[in-house]
Amino acid sequence: MIVFSDLMIEPFLQKKDEITFTYSEDYIWNSAVKDQNVLFIFSDYFRSYSRSNILSILQLIDDASKFNEVSVVDDMLFTTYNSSWEINSIKSNISFEDFDLLLGDYCQFPFNKAGTLKLEKCIDGWSRRVRYPVLKVSFVDLDCTLLPGVWEEDRNEIERVYHSQKGYMHRRLWLVLKKLYSHGTQVIIVSKNDKKSIEEALAFIDPFYEEYVTHIDYGWAPKGERIKQLLQKLNVGAADCVFIDDNPVELKAVSSIFPEMNKVHLTGLTDVNNVWREYLYGISFDKRVASERNDFYSAILKRSSDINGFTKINYKYDVHQNDSKHFERVKELSVKTNQMNFCKKQVIVEPGHMDYDIFTISVVTEFGNLGIVGYAIFNKREDLMENFVMSCRALGFGAEEVFINHLLEFSKQFSFVKSKKNGVAKNLINKYIDDGRITIKNLR
Repeated sequence: MIVFSDLMIEPFLQKKDEITFTYSEDYIWNSAVKDQNVLFIFSDYFRSYSRSNILSILQLIDDASKFNEVSVVDDMLFTTYNSSWEINSIKSNISFEDFDLLLGDYCQFPFNKAGTLKLEKCIDGWSRRVRYPVLKVSFVDLDCTLLPGVWEEDRNEIERVYHSQKGYMHRRLWLVLKKLYSHGTQVIIVSKNDKKSIEEALAFIDPFYEEYVTHIDYGWAPKGERIKQLLQKLNVGAADCVFIDDNPVELKAVSSIFPEMNKVHLTGLTDVNNVWREYLYGISFDKRVASERNDFYSAILKRSSDINGFTKINYKYDVHQNDSKHFERVKELSVKTNQMNFCKKQVIVEPGHMDYDIFTISVVTEFGNLGIVGYAIFNKREDLMENFVMSCRALGFGAEEVFINHLLEFSKQFSFVKSKKNGVAKNLINKYIDDGRITIKNLR
């Protein structure tokens, strides 16, 4: 990658090993340079130069474009460049306030700090698109990412606040995804909710969501493994994709399989604006496929994964028995949680009941304290686990199996009632039924 400028840019920017900076005021292109990605940055003060210099700059762009992929930082106060060859235009957003002309109009670097940062963004955006020229797929989480909460647990609250200021970040993200789609990027929802629930949530976000969402991936399996299968089917390299999620556990899981994939940890509006700036803002590259890179990453995807079963997340847990301080959270989970809920049944048993034990599990991961994420109700008289519930925030890295294994020390009989929304729970319990560790006794 080459940055060619009539400004002495390099000393004022952070070191960029992958870029060769060329400073020249001669406006003569070396015809021996071919098959390179070139970025031109001109001061635009050549407007005060002679007409011949203006023509020399335009000729320079044309000469370089014959055998190279050329981009130009555009509109640095005055000029929009036109070329007889195809060039990519990058908007600079440079204004008069971004210049520092204390040393005169002809100083080697006439920008203040704000102007320097704008140039850095132009160069960073260009270099990213050179390395990853087409963002082919955006994998996006649903709960707490596209929505201000967990749809299955907080639906009423989400419907109340989504169109308020509290929901602005999430609405903004949806608009960015729609814009990405218009540029040729596939938008794939990756969620642990069941499909019908995801469709209901997306319909709430946008009644016409099907025009923009190219696929819905749902299920309980770790997202990294599910994304791997999708990339194999799509024959797309991970470096040409972005994964957007609010959960650092999921981000680490995907990173462990695809360290080269672009990832966005959604914590605030700044992260949404970064998606806009990094993948859309101010540049118009064509959508040519980098076939060599796709072949390379597709070969990697076909190799066996080193990750078997659960994502390797460092966490600690405690199982509590009949802790009255947890009962309010238990009642909340009993009403809100659907996916990992063996029997959708509201808790009415109070702590300390002689015939029942209430087990709860608290989890602390390397990323933070998840709090009370699950519970189970044990009917001692009937030797039966009447219900087992886990919040979706704690699924996918093994805590659910740790909890069940603890409960098996008390009983091997579990109640299970299949519903339209608890397919995730069914997948889990089937593993225990198949190897004989659990027997099912449905509730009447």
